[in-house]
Amino acid sequence: MEMKKKSLIYDFETLGGLVFEHAALCIAWLEFEEEKMLSSEPYNFETLVNSVKFCKFDVTDQVKNYGRKIDKSTLTWWSEQDIRVKSRVLTVKEDDVPLEEFIIGFENIPRNSFAEDYDNVYCRGTDFDPPLLTSLFNNVGKKNPIPYWMNRDTRSYIDGLTYGSKIKNTFIPEDVKGIFIEHDPSHDIAMDVYRIQHIKRILK
Repeated sequence: MEMKKKSLIYDFETLGGLVFEHAALCIAWLEFEEEKMLSSEPYNFETLVNSVKFCKFDVTDQVKNYGRKIDKSTLTWWSEQDIRVKSRVLTVKEDDVPLEEFIIGFENIPRNSFAEDYDNVYCRGTDFDPPLLTSLFNNVGKKNPIPYWMNRDTRSYIDGLTYGSKIKNTFIPEDVKGIFIEHDPSHDIAMDVYRIQHIKRILK
């Protein structure tokens, strides 16, 4: 029996907006089944958050060994965010992961290959996270294992589903207001999956 494919969504947080220069703080990624969105047992937001995989990077390793940089204004911006986000994303910890270790682990996410195991790979826009991932792989002399044609943009997807309405692609469904933590990458990707599910179920 052929195994059902899933989709993957991921999100980086960084110390600047230049994908080929600035250091990455962390990445979160989540596997999900698009068919489940319209099933009798759709995704719960908190279940999605709890299913996210998370990796916090060793920024010093990136600066020292790969020449990546820190934008001071971005660092200041992060220091002003919610304490829950700062503690998770910004605070230096003993188990922060060196870039090469992350790359090896990310290569092992699919059972076979990304093209074989996933229908789509999502992120919020395709002009930041995918080239950043490519740049990080290039830093350690490797090739991004996600084919460019698999990349999907959740902003455009949500805009398409809500075309003709006044709904923004950053809307928060009423049932999760007060739960969602902005700029926490685990919450950000779970929310995009939940937004898409929310709209699809209304349209159905």
